[in-house]
Amino acid sequence: LDLLQPLTLRKGTMREISVRHGGASGDVEIWSRPRLGPDEWMLHARGRILPPSCRRGLPQSMRGDLIEADADEIYGRALLSGLDYGPAFRLVRATRRDTEKVMEVDLAPAAPGTGAHHRPQILHPASLDAALHGLFQLGEVDPTRRRAWLPSRFGRLSVWRDQAEVTGATVTVEKDNDRSLTVSVWLRDADGEVVARLDHALLRAVTLSRSEADDPFFHIAACPRGPTAAATDVAALLAGRLAAT
Repeated sequence: LDLLQPLTLRKGTMREISVRHGGASGDVEIWSRPRLGPDEWMLHARGRILPPSCRRGLPQSMRGDLIEADADEIYGRALLSGLDYGPAFRLVRATRRDTEKVMEVDLAPAAPGTGAHHRPQILHPASLDAALHGLFQLGEVDPTRRRAWLPSRFGRLSVWRDQAEVTGATVTVEKDNDRSLTVSVWLRDADGEVVARLDHALLRAVTLSRSEADDPFFHIAACPRGPTAAATDVAALLAGRLAAT
């Protein structure tokens, strides 16, 4: 699934959403446009729906000393990074990780009945999203530049049980650099059974805001009023040339 453009829902506006399924090919696309507006449809995501083709498997185990964090620390770091999650998305209870970047995440169950439709989701989106919130524990928070990891591609999402109540996740960081992260996620129920797995999710570093001190292109400084010595010298030079002509 390629996430091409964010679907922004601005206050006081409405958008029409179209989900287009290709039938036998399994191709699916998500489009939107302003409701009752003249604008063209905008493509937000493109992927393919197929029967699961992989086994559930088991994630790598954590090793050595563990680094722990509670919900207050995780969402405090998220806020400093520029993301303020609402109550329905604040599902992380605690995280534990090792130095090899294997992380265990304890999750509160997502609230049922979320959304406009009565049928429960096959996999609650808030649970999948919250499984990635532990990544705020990685790295340092820069107060002059609010930056967050936002998903841009899911290699494969496999679901083995519909409407499962997710209470935990294991996240493994496969690739890590300053611009992107690649992770895989195993989602579990209260009995420890793997109910869904996300493989090779690509998250890109996005700068949400920066301070003036961090801006390399513009600089504002106070200047003294009145002509400076340099300006006086230039004026005298120009006056001398005009007199000579």
